[in-house]
Amino acid sequence: ALREALHLSKEQPSLEQIEKDIKDLKKKIFDLKNDIKSLDKNIG
Repeated sequence: ALREALHLSKEQPSLEQIEKDIKDLKKKIFDLKNDIKSLDKNIG
């Protein structure tokens, strides 16, 4: 079963990798929101 799992992980990204990507995306979105907020303050 382990060998099958290793074989599968080569064909598709692992759950850990997907979760990591999602965390990175969330952080980028969070940073973007903060950038927009600070822009609003500068304009307003």
